[in-house]
Amino acid sequence: MATPIRVADAADAASVAQFFDGIYDSQHGPGSASAWGMVERTAAVLFPERGGPTVLVYDVDGDIQGVVAYQIDPAHGCATIVTVQVRDTVRGRGAAQQLLSETVRACVIAGVSMLSTEVAAADVRARGFLRREGFSVVVEGETAPESEDDATVTYRRLLPAGPAAE
Repeated sequence: MATPIRVADAADAASVAQFFDGIYDSQHGPGSASAWGMVERTAAVLFPERGGPTVLVYDVDGDIQGVVAYQIDPAHGCATIVTVQVRDTVRGRGAAQQLLSETVRACVIAGVSMLSTEVAAADVRARGFLRREGFSVVVEGETAPESEDDATVTYRRLLPAGPAAE
């Protein structure tokens, strides 16, 4: 069985935006006032004219069920995960793990030795997922003076050398 993961390109921008619209609606309620603005910003970040992150999609029969985006910094041998999201319908079925494994594989091939990401301190699900996937806390995030809701936690995973890993 072929993997449902593939590299997205600019032609996927609308489908990825719809995916994030659904994710946002499931988290904040359908028709939330700021949903479309968030989707537009997400698409602009993931699919800029050039120099953007690599976007992988978990595509099941033409329906995007998950997305991971990561940016490699070859000068420093590191990469940053911009986002990992999966639909609730595939949560717990290995979609996020497969997306992350493919990200790790691509980073190892590119010579990256460290993968990092930031998550909201309040996002217990994401924090648990990252720990289960071999990430460790690097820095407890700074809390913005106006709200603890803005606190973030930085996670890091050291990667093995060479393309033989994962």
